[in-house]
Amino acid sequence: MFRLAKDLGMTVAELERRISTYEFAEWAAYYSALAKAEEAAHKKAEQKGRGRRR
Repeated sequence: MFRLAKDLGMTVAELERRISTYEFAEWAAYYSALAKAEEAAHKKAEQKGRGRRR
């Protein structure tokens, strides 16, 4: 919740007042998908880097 509040430029209390639990769940799903995509990109970059060293 803190990251979303920070990203939207508001306090946690303000965020709780302004968005529904449904919208919060959608944001949570978005951040989860974003983290998975970033992790996959890092793994791909590591594999690519290892291939160049051989």
